Amino acid sequence: MDFESSLDYLLDKPIKPMGAVEVNNEPEFQPVISNSETEEFKFDKKGKKVINRLVSVQDITKDLADLKFSDDENAAQLDKVNEVEKPKKSRRNKARGKKDAERGDVNIKATKPSTPQNETTDDVNKDKPLSRRQKEKLRKQKKEQRLKQKEKQESKRENEEKNIQENNQQKNIQENAEDNKQKISENNQQKEKLNENATVDKEKSPFERSSSPEDPFSIKLKSVKVVHSNKKYTERLPKIPPIETIMGLSNDQIYKLNPSDIKLKRIVSQAGKLLGNIINFAMVNEEIFLNEETRTQFTVLCTNIAIFESRGLNKTLKIYPDIIETFSKYDELTLNHNKTKFTKSDKEIHQNNFDYSVLSYVGNIIIWLNSIHDLKISKKLIKGGFGGYHLWDQLFKEESINMKRWKHVIKFREEFPFQPNQFIVVMKFLHIEIS
Repeated sequence: MDFESSLDYLLDKPIKPMGAVEVNNEPEFQPVISNSETEEFKFDKKGKKVINRLVSVQDITKDLADLKFSDDENAAQLDKVNEVEKPKKSRRNKARGKKDAERGDVNIKATKPSTPQNETTDDVNKDKPLSRRQKEKLRKQKKEQRLKQKEKQESKRENEEKNIQENNQQKNIQENAEDNKQKISENNQQKEKLNENATVDKEKSPFERSSSPEDPFSIKLKSVKVVHSNKKYTERLPKIPPIETIMGLSNDQIYKLNPSDIKLKRIVSQAGKLLGNIINFAMVNEEIFLNEETRTQFTVLCTNIAIFESRGLNKTLKIYPDIIETFSKYDELTLNHNKTKFTKSDKEIHQNNFDYSVLSYVGNIIIWLNSIHDLKISKKLIKGGFGGYHLWDQLFKEESINMKRWKHVIKFREEFPFQPNQFIVVMKFLHIEIS
């Protein structure tokens, strides 16, 4: 459409006043429903021909002919089936949701940076600064762990001591049972011998009274000592567990304690009667043992008596002939302190009033210390006298030990308690170095 034709169109068209509304006087076309298919023509504003096809009833009902409508019963059944299928579908949907969530967690974990297996969360958080509360919690946890460890250690020690005591009791019971069996067998043998003698010599029976009125009680019986003379002792003795007063203190720490220290006073108070007398003697006469000569004389005397008993005095007299005069002054080392009566003897060995139990106990303490700290005492000599490295060690009866000495060793193990803490106190006041 060019410029000239547009001008002609505007000039031919009437001018409308301001605010006027254009009214379309042409009637609107409405579709007419008819039974027959007809066509109607119409022209639009531009003059073009528009075909308006009339809609018939057959056209509307044609699509509805293929549809099938259900009855009320079928509808109710379908509703029930849907109600049953609904929870199944909901379960399936939940399971699918869980699987999707797990897949999402796996993907999230895969995206996270992997930490090494050996590292823990505590190792990762080490670089982060801790707050006061966290520090206090850590301290409390450490304290609790330490207390638990101490309790466990103490319980273990107690259980070990109990087990050792029970084993010793069982061994003693077995030994007593064996001794009783031997006694019974010996008594049976004696009875058999008596029966044999009775059959051989019926006229001179030891259980028949004599016809003479002067000896109305002429029954002869054997002494009881004969029964016990052949008693057998075990040739193997177990270790004796130590009796510790203060746990956790080493020998060096006890040796360096001051005399006024409460720990040392407690150790002294827990000593046995005989060991307490020895500690008091060493504390009172501490100045004597500051002299090296008197100290060596005393240690040699005690060790010889512990190993050789009374013969040990003669051996020390050969080395130190004045040893009786130097140490017989002290009542704690003599029988006067114990208020015991002793009979005089013509033997040179018994020409003194020494209490051998006190000297033997001190000698056994020195020998025990030699097994821990080398005091240059011959170990062969000790083993030949005890069957071990000290009195409370595991002992075996060797060929060099006769039965009398073996009985004395068993007796000393029962009379001298094994108290290592108190032994170190004795060495402290005797000024015998343990390092």
